[in-house]
Amino acid sequence: MRISLTEAAVNKLKASVSNEGKFPRIDANLSGGCGLAVNLSIIFDEPRRHDIILENKGVQIRIDHFTKRYLNEEIHIDYTDEQGFLLGEHFESGPCTIEMT
Repeated sequence: MRISLTEAAVNKLKASVSNEGKFPRIDANLSGGCGLAVNLSIIFDEPRRHDIILENKGVQIRIDHFTKRYLNEEIHIDYTDEQGFLLGEHFESGPCTIEMT
């Protein structure tokens, strides 16, 4: 599993870590009845014993084993002031991007 971060995402994540003292984590929340919807978000949390740690550009992103099942092998993260954190396969293909809060 690999992670790539845009410069905007790196800057926001580094600023948030230094301000909050907690670590960024990709978190999956499941919802739905017959159909399953996976809502992904970046939260800032304490480290957990069995976290998977991915690092890029000096930023560590934590993922638990539950969330890992719902992620692609390559994760791209971007950040905009208007939309917050964005996670997707490619930023060029807008419809494949999932908004993260």
